[in-house]
Amino acid sequence: MSNINNNRAIDNDSSFFSFKIEKSRNNKDILIINDKYIHSKFDPEAEAKNFIYKGKNLIIIFGVGLGYGINNIISNNPDSIFIIYEPIKEIFLLYKEKYYDQSIFKDKKLLLVSIINDEEIYNFIEKNDFFSEGRIYYYSNIGYKNILPKEEANFFNLIKKSFSIITQNILTESTFIGLWTKNFIYNSSQFSKSPIIDIKKNDMGNNLCVIACAGPNLTNDIPFIRNNRDKITLFAVDTALKPLLKNNIKPDFVVSLDGQFYSLDDFVLDKKSEISYIFDIICYPKLGRLVDNIYFTFTNNIFNKSIIEYFFDSFGIPKNGIDTGGTVADYALNLAISFGFKKIYLAGLDLSFPDFITHCKDSPYYEKTMFLSNYFSPPESMMAKAISCRSIKTGKSKISDKNVLTDFVLENYASYFSHFAKNNPDIHIYNSIYHSLKIENLKEEKLENIIDDSNRINSKDLLSQNHLKLIEKGQINTFFNEMINNLFEFSQRLKILFEKTDFNQNDDESLNNWKNLICEMEQKFYFLKKFSIMTEIILQKKDINDSHLIYYKHFGFKTMQSIYFLIRTIQKMIGV
Repeated sequence: MSNINNNRAIDNDSSFFSFKIEKSRNNKDILIINDKYIHSKFDPEAEAKNFIYKGKNLIIIFGVGLGYGINNIISNNPDSIFIIYEPIKEIFLLYKEKYYDQSIFKDKKLLLVSIINDEEIYNFIEKNDFFSEGRIYYYSNIGYKNILPKEEANFFNLIKKSFSIITQNILTESTFIGLWTKNFIYNSSQFSKSPIIDIKKNDMGNNLCVIACAGPNLTNDIPFIRNNRDKITLFAVDTALKPLLKNNIKPDFVVSLDGQFYSLDDFVLDKKSEISYIFDIICYPKLGRLVDNIYFTFTNNIFNKSIIEYFFDSFGIPKNGIDTGGTVADYALNLAISFGFKKIYLAGLDLSFPDFITHCKDSPYYEKTMFLSNYFSPPESMMAKAISCRSIKTGKSKISDKNVLTDFVLENYASYFSHFAKNNPDIHIYNSIYHSLKIENLKEEKLENIIDDSNRINSKDLLSQNHLKLIEKGQINTFFNEMINNLFEFSQRLKILFEKTDFNQNDDESLNNWKNLICEMEQKFYFLKKFSIMTEIILQKKDINDSHLIYYKHFGFKTMQSIYFLIRTIQKMIGV
C-alpha cells in the first residue's frame, strides 16, 4: 500500500489519502482509495460504456482514477469537448505515467487538469465554442463522488458559473453585434490619424498606477491624488473624468469602451488636451469629434471571428487586445497591467451603494440626478428609488462587521476582480479602505501608504514605448470597397438559391447547394456567423440543424439581412 499526502487544499474533512492497486477478476489494474473501490472488481473496462450523447457537447468529468471510464466516454463521444479533473495530484501523475492512452486522446479538444484554475477553464470553454450546438453533461466516478463530495460540487459549480457568464456574453453579443460592427466600421475611418496601440509590456518598477472609478468613495481619494500628482500615473474610467477635472486633476489616460450614445455625457469638449484617450475600437464614433489624442485598442472577448479580426488579418495588425470581465474598471486594470504596471490602486471601486448613493459627486449620473431633483423629489430619494429597482442584496463591508448594500451584478463584478487577483499573484492590486463591498484577494490599504518612491509616467512617455499603427485613408477605402463587391456577389447568389429552393422538399441536392454556399461564404467572411447567433440558438432549441433544409431558409434570410446591413454601413462610412 502507498500513502498519498494531498499537497493541494481540497475542501474535504481530511487531506490524507491512501491508495493501493489490485487486480480485477479479468486481470486489470484497479484503484482503491481509502479502502473504497474506484473501479469495478469484475470488468473495469466497461465503466461509463453507455455514456453516449449525439453531436458536439461539453462533457465534464470528475475523477480519473486509472482512466477506464474517461477512455470510454472520449471514444464514444468523438465530436464532443471535454474537461477532466483529477483532484488527487499523485493519482493524476500515476495515471499520466502508466495508464494514459495517447491514441484515445489524439486530436480531441480536451482539458485534463489536477488543479482547478478558473481562468483556464473559462478560456477553454469560450475558445471551443459549442453554445448553439450542444449541451453540458456531467459524469462523476462513483468512488470519487463518495470520497470528495464537496470538491465535486465546487468543480461542477465552477463549470456552471463559467458557462453562465459565457452564455450571458454570447447573448449580449447577439444583441449588440450590429451596433458594435457599425461603430467599428465608422471608427476605422479615424485610423489614419488615431492609431491602434500594439501594447508592449515594460518594467514599470515600483511606480504606482491609480485607476479612478466613479463610485461614491472616489471623493475620499481625490485630495491625496491632487496633492501627489507627480508620483501617480492616473487612469480614469470615462465616468470619473468630470469629477477629476472639477477638482483640477487631469488624468494621464481616460478609458472608454461603451458603444452607445449616452457615453457622450462622460466627456467635455477639449480638442487640445494633454490627456490621452484610450477608446475601445467599438466605442461610440462621435467621441472622436470631442477630443484629440485618441488611441484605439480592442477587447479580446469579442475579437475572435469578428469583423475586427478580419480587418486586422488583412492589414497585418498584431492581435494584442485587452481582456475584460464586462466593466470599464477591469478593462482599465488590464490595460495598466498590459503596459507593465505591477502596483495598482483602485479608487472608487465601491461595487455597492454606500449612504444610498450610486455614483460620486460631479459624475454625469450624479449631475443628472441633481438636475432632475426638486423639492418633492430630492436627489437622495431619487437615488434610493433607483437602487430599490435593482436586485438588491447585502454584502460584506471592507471596514466593519456591518453589511453594505450591493446587487447581483455588482457582486459578480467583485467576483471577477477577486479571481483575477488570485490568478495574478505577482501583480499588487490595492483597493481603497473606505466603506464599500469587500473584494477578496485585493489588498486594502491607504493610498498614502503605498506611494513609496513612485514617480509619475505621463501618457506621452508611456505611449512612446509602444508601437502605434496608423493606416492610410485610401487603403481603408480600398479594403471596404472590395468587401462591398464581394458581399454583394454573395447576396446575389443567395437570392438565386432562394428562388430555386422549395423548402417544403428536403432534397439532398438543394441541401448540398446551401451547405456549399454558406461554407464558402463563411470561409471568406467568417464574421457573418456572428449575426446569426440568436437564429442558431432558436433553431437549435427546436431541434433544427444544418441537416434540415428549413434551417437554411432562416439562416440564409438572416445572412442576407446582415450582408445588406454591412454594405449600407460601409457605403455611409466611405461616403457613397
